[in-house]
Amino acid sequence: MLLSRNVLLPLFTLISCWSASFTNTLSAAAPCPARAVRSEQYLCIRNFPDLNGDESLRQRMRDADKPLIDLLDAASLPIGSFNVTAWEVRQGQAARNSSTVPLVEFYDLKQDPRCQRNLAATRENQPTIQIMRQIMDAELIRANDPRETVPGYQNQNVEGWPFRVSQQLLRDQPAETDTALQLLKEQLQLVIKVLPRPALGKVRNVPIWLSPPYANARPTGEYHPGADWLRTAGRRPELVRCVEFTNIDIMRQEVRRMPMMVLHELAHAYHDQKLGFDHPAIKTT
Repeated sequence: MLLSRNVLLPLFTLISCWSASFTNTLSAAAPCPARAVRSEQYLCIRNFPDLNGDESLRQRMRDADKPLIDLLDAASLPIGSFNVTAWEVRQGQAARNSSTVPLVEFYDLKQDPRCQRNLAATRENQPTIQIMRQIMDAELIRANDPRETVPGYQNQNVEGWPFRVSQQLLRDQPAETDTALQLLKEQLQLVIKVLPRPALGKVRNVPIWLSPPYANARPTGEYHPGADWLRTAGRRPELVRCVEFTNIDIMRQEVRRMPMMVLHELAHAYHDQKLGFDHPAIKTT
């Protein structure tokens, strides 16, 4: 499915959309472990609300990713992804005097090694936050972590990609859904074979959704670059920057028609998230 310049929103619009979500806050406390990802220079943390007071879920998260980091200090924090103690535990009395928890924390470890200044709301940091947030979200979906769930969908890991599969499809069309997942698995195996490693690493964090067809829309596969179109179409906001397939009933025919169907949609994601319309190679093509 080809996307025109009018359909693909500028990166600035995407950043603004993500920025709005970052500056919101979670009501009440967030006793679940927070999730973090660290590069050499930056630390990004995502905080979560209580999961209905379910201690077994919290224990499952702790057991899945030990040790739990208590101290935010550049000298001791590992590179990569890990869990950290809940925000209100780290903040102590300051948290008890506040009724809100930040959705996202972002620290420049070179300038602020003790993580005292949360820069999550600053516009210039949104591209980096966006990348680090995508890494965290993809890892949680792959692991079927209870902190990263969407009502009506089941999280899965298919060939290293984060998948969200409609529970309606699993319930009402189990055979067709299994067939579609197998075909997508085979498609992703081809993607792994043909893509260079740097590009593969980027698109492997793009979530892939398997959804029922929508009323007044033909079954298809498509990449969703922007939140505005999703809002207008009445679709879930979580679909932004994801690939969605609504064509399980004709998946086998579509794969025969387009042997690299999944690569086609992931190419749209790579174009949108990595290259953009102003990339020199694209301009000269």
